[in-house]
Amino acid sequence: MRPDWPVRAMEDLFSHVTWAKVWERERQRSVIARTQVDFPERWARFYDRVGMLWGKLAGDAQGTAQRVCDLAFQLQIVSAGQWIVDVGCGPGHLALAFAERGCHVKAIDASPAMIEALKSMAQDRGVEWIETQCEAWENLEVRRNYHVAVAAFFPPAFSPEGLRRLEGFARQSCVILGGSSPEGLPCKQALWRQLMGDNAPHPGRSLLLAVNTLWAMGRLPNVYHLQWPWAFDEEEDTVRAFYTEYFSIFGVSPQETERVLDDCLSPFRVNRRIKMHTEVRIGLLWWSVKNRTHERNPFMAR
Repeated sequence: MRPDWPVRAMEDLFSHVTWAKVWERERQRSVIARTQVDFPERWARFYDRVGMLWGKLAGDAQGTAQRVCDLAFQLQIVSAGQWIVDVGCGPGHLALAFAERGCHVKAIDASPAMIEALKSMAQDRGVEWIETQCEAWENLEVRRNYHVAVAAFFPPAFSPEGLRRLEGFARQSCVILGGSSPEGLPCKQALWRQLMGDNAPHPGRSLLLAVNTLWAMGRLPNVYHLQWPWAFDEEEDTVRAFYTEYFSIFGVSPQETERVLDDCLSPFRVNRRIKMHTEVRIGLLWWSVKNRTHERNPFMAR
């Protein structure tokens, strides 16, 4: 058994204390988690500068939103007419998908650029059943005003404290989304290896920890995996701008990122556009805030 692994006996697997320790260890190991704590202003600047680019470069945002919305209705996690809060909504693809299916949606994000991107898309698509709020997650007043609380690819929700806080918004269910495989865009993997000296972090670790933490908290978590092919096609200048901003979060200079980008983008360059074929793989984790295997839960607000 590894000396730094906090599980000493089978009983520890069902202890919220054990999983809190594992979360903390992962925070210390992850450069992404560390920079979110040590340099939140870098992340805020990144989100404000990329705006709509986030949906284009972070993954198949539109395809993800439609598939997640379809699955949520199929599983009867949500139904038309219900109120949903989407925290860390980004440019709003998921919030808009739920609103177009007849849900009343409150979309919240700390980035003004993300909120403006959402409003622009909502106007273009004629979506009316959606409210927006530009506010930091930690400043939100926690009230159970919504049937369902959603956090999609939103790091602050992936922690014992974040899971507890998300539950505070929901009367019925909570849903979190995260990547379930490290593949992503091939150019990002190559960039990470050359600029950071290691493979990109595996996003599935956060989903795994969330499942075990919820189980220890007395919840009954359900996990579904979605996977589909994605043909990426974007202007090269857009890709360069996005990754130059992204890696600056970790202290990499724009000049160094630009130098490495030349090599990493070369195999995918076609007439000043970047074209790649990959797969999107995400995990959807949902649970009822009503169903608990036991009532004792130190993370839940009384």
